[in-house]
Amino acid sequence: TMWLGLDTEYHRYIKTWADAEAYKIWEKIPYGEPYGTKERMLEALELGDIPMAEKRMKVEKVAATSRKLQEHGTNQHGGVDNDKLHKTQGGTSDEYLAGRIQRDHPEIFEKMLAGEYTSVRRAAIDAGIIKEGAKTISLGRNVKGVAQKLKENYSREQIQEIVEVLTEEGEEDGTEGNE
Repeated sequence: TMWLGLDTEYHRYIKTWADAEAYKIWEKIPYGEPYGTKERMLEALELGDIPMAEKRMKVEKVAATSRKLQEHGTNQHGGVDNDKLHKTQGGTSDEYLAGRIQRDHPEIFEKMLAGEYTSVRRAAIDAGIIKEGAKTISLGRNVKGVAQKLKENYSREQIQEIVEVLTEEGEEDGTEGNE
């Protein structure tokens, strides 16, 4: 029902914009001193355009359908109502991040539900789950594929530093590095 409600609200939003554009309401309102252009009206009312609304709706849908993650350290035998909790591995998917935000940062989760965010990533940054500017790359298990991903995402100097770290001997934990 909630999902359908979000779709209904989105379609109502799109229809309202279509009507506003058809009648060029910015040339008529406010009465006596109209905005003149759509851009001036949007800026004055602090409204977004359709692409921004679509982004907000996506975040609202992810938040509305996310499942709360289990608390740290719980398991299937801990007496927790497992129907209300979702155990998952870490990740960067919108669904996982929304679950983390719901569990650990309810105030930000409420803002997501209210459509105040245009991306789940931005909400996760505000929650401190993701560091701003941080980038995640998936490496896989194919060594040549890993090497290619490293070349695509790191400078020559950074790759050399990675090689040096990987080939260090006698690390702090007493294990030797791989040659």
